[in-house]
Amino acid sequence: MDYSKTKVKRRVIDSTQAVTTIAILTALSIVTSVFLTFRVGTYLKFSPAFIVIALAARAYGIYGAVIVAFLTDYIQYHMFPANGFSFGICLSNVLTGLIFGLFLYKKADLKRIIGATLSSQIICSLFITTITMVYIEKWMPLFPMAYMRLLQVAIMSVASIIILYILFVKMDLPKKIKLVK
Repeated sequence: MDYSKTKVKRRVIDSTQAVTTIAILTALSIVTSVFLTFRVGTYLKFSPAFIVIALAARAYGIYGAVIVAFLTDYIQYHMFPANGFSFGICLSNVLTGLIFGLFLYKKADLKRIIGATLSSQIICSLFITTITMVYIEKWMPLFPMAYMRLLQVAIMSVASIIILYILFVKMDLPKKIKLVK
């Protein structure tokens, strides 16, 4: 009987630890996306926030990555309401978390990193975000926007693969910061 109580206590501690870690990762994602984003012109941006989403995906899978991605967009909207909230871009970020969670949960090798990065960049960044910017936000015509987004996707894909490979495979960062066992 005492054993079952210990098990219940352990689950509560693990759950509290998970919620706290997800909250910290969300805050880190907001900081990286607000202060470390590099913009080229009005429409192109290069952000290291994908690293935090990938860390959440590696440690907590789909749910953790999706929660961090959604909360990052939601909180940023409330912190900077002048930028506005875009459902399409939020959906793109949430799907990125979903894709990273599918590929990187509990195991990150080069093949999984390439699959996660290319899938998220092509599906989310190239298609969903571009369609949102062109048809919903009406920022500019399709073809000029598509060319710029294609350039961004190419650069971010290569950079993401290299950075995630170094952090997750070579350095094994999630284990070093005790995010995973």
